[in-house]
Amino acid sequence: MGEISNKTLTILLIVAIVVSVIGTYVSFSRLKAAGRATTGTVDLGILAAASINVVDTALDFGDCTPDATTGCTADSETGGGCCTAGADYLTIENDGNKNVSLDVKTDTLAAAFIGGTSPSFKFKTGQGEAGSCVGSTGLTTTYTELLTTNILACENLGYVNAKDTVNLYAQLFLPSDTPPAASSTATLTFTGTGI
Repeated sequence: MGEISNKTLTILLIVAIVVSVIGTYVSFSRLKAAGRATTGTVDLGILAAASINVVDTALDFGDCTPDATTGCTADSETGGGCCTAGADYLTIENDGNKNVSLDVKTDTLAAAFIGGTSPSFKFKTGQGEAGSCVGSTGLTTTYTELLTTNILACENLGYVNAKDTVNLYAQLFLPSDTPPAASSTATLTFTGTGI
């Protein structure tokens, strides 16, 4: 076997160094690419839900005895009058995630519900929790005759907990000629429309 010249050894050494440097560069490039930070996105859509619930579902006037001459007015906000029950009301809660406009209607008008000459069946609303109903007209704060068509009870009922309930009070006028009845019931329907 012949001797390798210094020139050949130098060329082989240079080739080995070049291959080593290129190999090291490629290895570090791959490590850098594998450890490099990239970004991604998370997408979320939350749908608005308008939903109401009547939490306290019964308003009871008890037994009523109208005055034989003048009749009487019974008010559920204060209780008493010519009826035996104390103060009572219905509580309506916005349990959705969107503000609603709240309407109310009855299935039975005063004439059929109470009877007699010129009876009345009225409602008004009050804050169940402070700041629940807002807006330029807000609540229906004066007694308004209930109809079989929707009437605004709260213009803008919020959905945030602790600010999402209103109370409905009823007022009846029982005329002196109100006929006796073992029981009389009217069903109120509430509609919450998302705003």
